[in-house]
Amino acid sequence: MNELLAIMCMLSCSSVLEPPVSILNETTQRIVGGHEIDIGAAPFQASVQSHGVHVCGGSIIHQQWVLSAGHCSSKEPNSLSVRVASIHHNQGGQIVNVEESIRHPLYDEQLIIDYDVSLLRLEQCLTFSPNVQAIRLPMQDEFFQDGTVCVVSGWGATQNPVESSDRLRATDVPLVNHAVCQTAYISAAATITDRMICAGYFSGGRDACQGDSGGPLYYENTLIGVVSWRTGDCAEVNFPGVYSRVASVRAWIYEVSDV
Repeated sequence: MNELLAIMCMLSCSSVLEPPVSILNETTQRIVGGHEIDIGAAPFQASVQSHGVHVCGGSIIHQQWVLSAGHCSSKEPNSLSVRVASIHHNQGGQIVNVEESIRHPLYDEQLIIDYDVSLLRLEQCLTFSPNVQAIRLPMQDEFFQDGTVCVVSGWGATQNPVESSDRLRATDVPLVNHAVCQTAYISAAATITDRMICAGYFSGGRDACQGDSGGPLYYENTLIGVVSWRTGDCAEVNFPGVYSRVASVRAWIYEVSDV
C-alpha cells in the first residue's frame, strides 16, 4: 500500500466539532493560557474546515492523511477540507479537499466519547516544505511518563478579549496519571478509558477545548494525543483535559492508512 500511495501522490501532487454539548461547554472554545506560535513550530498542524469554516484541528501524519477526532468527522466528507502551512485558519497556506472521512469503528459518543479518532484521506497530496511536515506517530501502546510536559495547539477564542483567535496558539500541559485523572472525573460521572490520556493543571489556567477538538497534543515531534473532551469550562480547576491516546489506536491507523 505504501507503493500505491507513493504512486498516487506522484500523480496528484506533481505540482505544487461539533462535540456532544452534554460534555463540552460551548461558551469557552479554544486554547486558554497560551501564546502565539509560528507554523514552523508545528508544521503538522491542520485546520479542518466545513464549507470553508474552521471547525476542528488535525495533525498531518502523511502527505495524504490527517488525523483528527471522531466527533470532527460527523460532517459529510464532501463538505470537509483542510488548510495547512498557515498560522491563520482563514487565509494563506494550502487548502485540500477531504476525499474520505473514516471514524474508528468503535467510536462511541453515547455514554462516553471513546475511540474518538478519525482519519481524513485527502483528494490530493500535500506539498511538504519547512511549514508542512508529518508528525511522528508513537508505537502501539508506547508509554509516556506522567508529568511529561507536552504542547497542545490550535485556533480560537482564548477567554481573553485582547488575544486574537485567528492566529495559531499553543500552551504547555503536563501528562496526568491515568488513575489520578479517573479519580478527578468520578465527580462528573465520567469514565477515563484506556483509549484516553489526560493532560493539564489541577490549578487550571491552561487548556484546550471545543474549537481545538481534533488538534495535536505532542511531545517534541511525537503525537501523544488528539484533543477530545472535558467536563465543565475550559481550564477549569481540578479537571485536566482529556485526549484520545494515539498509541492505543496505532494499529488501527496503520491498518487504514498504511502509515
